[in-house]
Amino acid sequence: MGQKNSVGQPKSSGGSPNHVVNNTSTNVTPVGENRQHQDLEADSHQYLDYPFLCDETTLNYLSGSKTMFIMRGLPGSGKSCIAHAIHTTYKNSVICSEDDYFICNEIYEFNQDKLHEAHISCKDKAKKACEDNINVVIIDNTNIRQWEMEYYFDLAKETCYCVVLVEPHTPWKFSPELLVGKNKRNVGVELLAAKIAQWEVVVPLYFGWYLNEADSHILSLVGLAHLEECLQVPAFLEDFKDFSKLTDISKLLRYYTLPKSCPGGMLHCTAKFCLGGKVPGSLEYASKEEVVDSCGRSYPLLIVGLLMTPRTFGARVKLEKEQLTLWGGENESAKKPRPQNVNIHGSSYKDIQNNPGEKIVKKDSFIYCTASLASSSQFEPSFHPTSGTGSKAHVTLGCAEGVEAVTTGLDLEEIVACESEPDIGGSCLTYTLRRGWLRNYGESRWMLYFKQQLTVGTLFTGYYPLS
Repeated sequence: MGQKNSVGQPKSSGGSPNHVVNNTSTNVTPVGENRQHQDLEADSHQYLDYPFLCDETTLNYLSGSKTMFIMRGLPGSGKSCIAHAIHTTYKNSVICSEDDYFICNEIYEFNQDKLHEAHISCKDKAKKACEDNINVVIIDNTNIRQWEMEYYFDLAKETCYCVVLVEPHTPWKFSPELLVGKNKRNVGVELLAAKIAQWEVVVPLYFGWYLNEADSHILSLVGLAHLEECLQVPAFLEDFKDFSKLTDISKLLRYYTLPKSCPGGMLHCTAKFCLGGKVPGSLEYASKEEVVDSCGRSYPLLIVGLLMTPRTFGARVKLEKEQLTLWGGENESAKKPRPQNVNIHGSSYKDIQNNPGEKIVKKDSFIYCTASLASSSQFEPSFHPTSGTGSKAHVTLGCAEGVEAVTTGLDLEEIVACESEPDIGGSCLTYTLRRGWLRNYGESRWMLYFKQQLTVGTLFTGYYPLS
């Protein structure tokens, strides 16, 4: 297996936003005859040990989802070899590269004076691919600094694509002396060294397991159906009316709406909140071998129930052993006080898929994704399905107005604590429903335990729109 480094070299103190790639303004390279480039591909092939190229579960999942791979790497590091391997692996895929602008009749002729036009051409091609709902979109540029990727981060968010940052595993990726003999642009040692000095560590807002559009849409509807069934229980109905200050059933079903952390209705289960590396320990987390190896890998999430409180509505997740190694969310925020009054958000349920102020995505774009949500076989009831590490894992389905999504984990934490208290968990009322068992842990904290657990496919990666 190749040597890996997920976050690369430390960020430099700055750097001009001008791309300097050669001592001369024009560089001509016969694409088909470049011996060094052929040697690079041969050398890089042994380092293609990525889950999205090797893992069968991931291959099947990504073929039915919408994913944007953003390559990062210096000229000669092997990033384009990875990009072409991804393109070959996935039938419905597109490569968007600034270098393509300089290729004519299989001849690569770089002209720095036309670099701005190359940027625009690459962005336009990526935008069209995302608007056409191409399953896999590959951005094959050097992307040394974060600002170079921000357009693509925003594009992915607006069109409901999951982003995976990909860096080469090649041991020479930060060695200017070795890169100089491997890049097709004939970039010199000094310029390569300057680019390495400009390299920025890019850490996401948070890491997590992300549902595709189809599964996000279906899980939202499934959650709503369960909530509607719970409202048929008189005790739950009266409590819900009391804390919501509402009486009409249709308005009760619209009490929760998705927060801004779920743009376009895309759902996720957070593994680690990083705030771009500002949270203590987040840089170390992003560098962990298991995190590096898992980015871009598909995992099934097991959903064991739903929690409903005056603040939040969420799906409770039971993490498997391998997923627990990726969990880093135990102390993601300080506990927030329980509000005395929460008012209803003034939007309808159909607005759950779009946040106020967010660009509206085509409502039918999820038809380009394959849904994986399924129910497992019926099992014996467990009123304490998770505890300890990872017990706060959840998918936020909705929040009351003014409540942040992180509150779902805090509400779940309170319920988990109640489950382990004999005086509370052992004496609370339990209501048997068609789909599960509903329990009231006091202070309007309700938990629905499923009779049949749900599984849903996800992609482990980061959420990067930081601007």
